[in-house]
Amino acid sequence: INEEASEKVLEVEQKYNELRKPVYDKRHDIIKSIPDFWLTAFLSHPVLGELLTEEDQKIFKHINSLEVEDCKDLKSGYSITFMLHYFVL
Repeated sequence: INEEASEKVLEVEQKYNELRKPVYDKRHDIIKSIPDFWLTAFLSHPVLGELLTEEDQKIFKHINSLEVEDCKDLKSGYSITFMLHYFVL
């Protein structure tokens, strides 16, 4: 019975993840207009901010998008993809 309940919970999570997508898309559009948003967000995190080196910060400054995608099998977790906008002249 616990396994059946777990399957139902995963189905509901999957349904609501799809319903949230338009909200996340709108949030993405807002965030991309804020300079250094992701760098600031990570530096402001109480744990992650302490872990970022100066070299990391140089890279994080160029993140323009961060996407979280559930694995097809929700039990397997998710992947996080960082999109960078970086040019070397």
